[in-house]
Amino acid sequence: MSVNLDLVPLRDTSLGPAEILMSESQERMMAIVEPRHVERFAAICARWDVPATVIGEVTGTGRLEMSWRGEVVVDIAPETAASQGPVYDRPAARPAGQDELAAGRS
Repeated sequence: MSVNLDLVPLRDTSLGPAEILMSESQERMMAIVEPRHVERFAAICARWDVPATVIGEVTGTGRLEMSWRGEVVVDIAPETAASQGPVYDRPAARPAGQDELAAGRS
């Protein structure tokens, strides 16, 4: 897949590629639509006042490539984004007195 981050609608034009990809304030979703259905998909979005724009295409190269301002900023095997992200191993322990607190005693 090839994605052009310059085509992503932004509420804050100062966002860089990392923020465009990860910012929760952007409130966006992505749909993969066959080229022959793009026009119909856009019409459905417009009917419900949902902004929609084409930002890339499926290429068949087996790579996920993203560009920003004419420069490739991401070039990875797609499965790495889904299964090889950071894993957090944070120790956790039940707080002393938790059972009493939950039972309404202190």
